[in-house]
Amino acid sequence: MIAICPKCQTRLKVPLEKVRTEGVRIRCPRCESVLRVKRPVTAPDKAAGTLRRSASEQKPAKQQPAGGSSSRKFQRFPFKKKIMIDNAIMINGIDISEGGLFVYTGRSFIVGSEVSVVLPLPGGDLEVHATVQHNESGVGMGLRFVDLSPEQLDRLRKYFAELSSKDASAMEKRKTVLLAGGSEVARRITKGNLMLEGYAVFEAMDTKEVLRKISSQIPDIIVIDWQEKALDGPDLLARLQRSPKWRKIAKVVLSAVTDKALQARVMAAGADRFLAKMETPPIKLAERIKEIAAARQ
Repeated sequence: MIAICPKCQTRLKVPLEKVRTEGVRIRCPRCESVLRVKRPVTAPDKAAGTLRRSASEQKPAKQQPAGGSSSRKFQRFPFKKKIMIDNAIMINGIDISEGGLFVYTGRSFIVGSEVSVVLPLPGGDLEVHATVQHNESGVGMGLRFVDLSPEQLDRLRKYFAELSSKDASAMEKRKTVLLAGGSEVARRITKGNLMLEGYAVFEAMDTKEVLRKISSQIPDIIVIDWQEKALDGPDLLARLQRSPKWRKIAKVVLSAVTDKALQARVMAAGADRFLAKMETPPIKLAERIKEIAAARQ
């Protein structure tokens, strides 16, 4: 099997027979960093995992492990702190809960691998272990805490208790941005910068996906790539304007064509802001979105 070093991106060939189901630590020969590799889950392993989950679901709630689907029930708090991963990589925290945390990183981690995490908490650092639940290179990584001891769990809970209810409500009320169309690279850079600033960001590739997503969650701001072939800009703006619940969304149009006639048509169609792609690279776009969000508070 192939593992990728999260620090230097070296591809490491690991004999499958040497990797235990619970994982094994290996050292990168290039940068000397240590990473933990787990055996890929096979169909029998998945079935066994389902049986184990079924058995655990019959236990009292207090015996449920932290993380997984249950972690969604935990209250989340902003956690904009520097976090050390595997004693080698310093990354930025975004938010944290009793079940795990989300971090901002441009590195790639193997989903399912286990990492050590050093959390800077009041009274001293807390080292815990976590598994990589999902990873989007250049955007962020979701980590689920595993095998927390009673002492570790107690420290986390005391930390959360010290945080104000204002911190928790800030997470629930954070501004949401939908990036519609455009290149994957540009969206990833914009998304990463916005998430680092505390925004909730989701994406859509075409008009159908945009409408499906805003039907279930209305964003505060939608960025529309006007020249995207899979995205009919005029039709999408018309749909947004016709709906009383969608009309209040701040609509930002990003266009490669910048003539005044087009700009006038776009603004007349209901856009709140017209931005030229040439003058608005992804990092600057993130700044403009933050300005728009601040102006609408």
